[in-house]
Order: sequence, then structure tokens, then C-alpha cells
Amino acid sequence: MTEKDFEDFKQHARVDDLVDNTDYLRTLYMAAEETVIGLTGRTESELVALYGEMPGSLKVAVRQLATTWYEHPDAYENASGAAVPYGISFIVSRYRKLT
Repeated sequence: MTEKDFEDFKQHARVDDLVDNTDYLRTLYMAAEETVIGLTGRTESELVALYGEMPGSLKVAVRQLATTWYEHPDAYENASGAAVPYGISFIVSRYRKLT
């Protein structure tokens, strides 16, 4: 996670003025990043090697997931029963390692 990625997330989640929550927000962002990367079946190093950097659409998926967790801290699945929202799964599917 770069500092710019984290600042983009705070802006996306509209929590830029909540300085007191910085550690919590970083934890959410890092957990979302680990989750999204894990869903690809690849490591971050593999993704960077393949695409030159972390693909922008995966960064969007991380921001969306971290924001979802921030806005709904007690929810472990959405209304459809999925632990990860469909839109995020759809974005990640393009980068999933086929075995």
C-alpha cells in the first residue's frame, strides 16, 4: 500500500477529516488489499511482475471493499449472502490465476 493509495481510499470513503481513525482505516485498507490480492490466487509480486504495477482496477476493488467494511463494520456478508460484493468479485475475476 502506498500513501497515495491510502489517501485515495480515505477520499473515496469520505473520511479524510477523521484523523482519529487513521490506524483503524489503515487496518481496513490493508485487510481489503490482502483479500483482493488473495482472490486473484496470485501474490502482489506476481501481479506487479505481470502488469508493471498493481492494476488500477484492483486498486478500485480494494477501495470499494475497504469502504464497504468501514460503512458496515458488523456485516460479514451482503444481502445476497456473498462475503465479497459481486462488483468486487467481477473486477478481480479478470486477474484470477487459472489452475
